[in-house]
Amino acid sequence: MRMRVIDFEYVSPLKCEAACHGLASAMEPEDDAILCLVNPDKLYVSVPHFQVAKQAIDQEHCVAQELQVIRRHTGGSVALNDRSQMLMHFIQPRSEITEPVVDLYPKFIEPVVLTCRELGMAAEFIPINEIFVSDRKIGSADSAQIGEAIVVACNLMFDVDLAALANCLNAPSDAFRDRLRTMLEGSTTSVLHELHMMPQRDEFKRLLVKECAECLGAETFRADPTKIEQAAIDEWAERLVEHEWTFGPDRTVAETDAAVTAEAVPVDVAHVTAGGLISVHLVERDGVIADLVLSGEFSCIPSEGLEALSQRMVGQHLNEAALAEEVAQTMEEIGMQMPGIAPADIAAAIMAAHKVLGMQADAAGLGRKR
Repeated sequence: MRMRVIDFEYVSPLKCEAACHGLASAMEPEDDAILCLVNPDKLYVSVPHFQVAKQAIDQEHCVAQELQVIRRHTGGSVALNDRSQMLMHFIQPRSEITEPVVDLYPKFIEPVVLTCRELGMAAEFIPINEIFVSDRKIGSADSAQIGEAIVVACNLMFDVDLAALANCLNAPSDAFRDRLRTMLEGSTTSVLHELHMMPQRDEFKRLLVKECAECLGAETFRADPTKIEQAAIDEWAERLVEHEWTFGPDRTVAETDAAVTAEAVPVDVAHVTAGGLISVHLVERDGVIADLVLSGEFSCIPSEGLEALSQRMVGQHLNEAALAEEVAQTMEEIGMQMPGIAPADIAAAIMAAHKVLGMQADAAGLGRKR
């Protein structure tokens, strides 16, 4: 494997996110793989593709703190990135990848883990996509298909202000936000916390590129974006700043209203899986799915597959085994991958929402057709 190492160093938050998007969208089937490295020159909020930004973050707080909010194409969770955060994206032509995307995670996480170890951290890969030091999470990987390329983003927490991150997240109360911050403090760590110093950026990059050559058998070499790639980056920078891309439309509010009647009330439920949190917005009528929106903290390839899957579920009876079979068939037809999430997980998430609706109906004394 030949791997171009393209380092943008410190750029604006918008260009920071646009870099990997542009490189991936410009990639041709015969192109070399790319390791894209970039740091933001100031603090900003990064929202994953499959989370609803309006629900995930506290917009008023972000505006008050002058924090730019940018929705990225890869999955995962909300991140608060500052100058210390080196974003690492491995980009490869889709035609060159024969294994499932979930198998790419250990492959591309290994160079990051070994770099951490060379710096003195006892890092280890935890399936399916996480990096831990001792019993605390320090990083993870997520993925996306952009154009004809597969992108694996390896996220390592160099330094993180967990209180500031908690303040950026949407929470029903200050007490809930405090509990969230406490949970994050007990379950995560950072490079700065582990080493009591921040490694020099050039040294981390040198070690990472060396490990990529050794672990991946890659012939690594420094490169700059081509004119075509730079044009694609500029185009993505314009797209990523659009309000429509970042915040809407919110189909869970706008489009499902038409499906809601006195007999069909919506519910939102979160369900935990190995591949991340699945959020289900379900409208049912007489034991049948009237409308469904899936979102959450996961990766999905191709990204448009999630909406197609949701639409295919409309009209299905709320039977877990039948739903799992329909989800499996649909994912196979679409060629859809959700690393760490099986069809049975999606069916279980939908049925969890169905159960909540039943409990709400029982509590209201309304009953429900079963």
